[in-house]
Amino acid sequence: MLASTGQMTSSTVFSHFLNNVFSIPQGHPIRLSFAQQGYDTVEDLLGICENELGTFGYVPPTSLDTNDNPQWTPLLMAHRQILRHFLRWQASLERKKGSSLDNSELVELTSSDFAFYKRSALGQVSSVLTTATSSLSAPGIPNKPRSVFYGQKKPVYCKEDATTLSVNNTNAIT
Repeated sequence: MLASTGQMTSSTVFSHFLNNVFSIPQGHPIRLSFAQQGYDTVEDLLGICENELGTFGYVPPTSLDTNDNPQWTPLLMAHRQILRHFLRWQASLERKKGSSLDNSELVELTSSDFAFYKRSALGQVSSVLTTATSSLSAPGIPNKPRSVFYGQKKPVYCKEDATTLSVNNTNAIT
């Protein structure tokens, strides 16, 4: 961890998340995307709205072996999921605490903490899906699996304006 509180700048905490929480190497698409889009502080990271994740991408570095002109590449779904889980995890931690976490609390978080959250979040979705699909079945009628969010209103959070929008999801894909 860090030697003193004086070293815990917003940029230091941002680097901590990339190195110790996401555990992604240099040259990883998430790192490239952040660097190319000017994200370099924890405020930048925590200020991302989930609905913006689809716009994240990067231009791969040029290779000396080829004369290719690299094109902008969107982040893969797996990379966007890392960020989506992270944003939800941070929101969960803030709800538990009742306020934002400060830099000294943020640098105490580890990749194990993040992995535990992701596993528990996936377990909750899995159990809700199992319960929802079993309650939809009737005798003699085949059970058609539905999205866990089918027919529910889904809140959309955006840190930029600190509002919550309610989106009616009654037309969910089944």
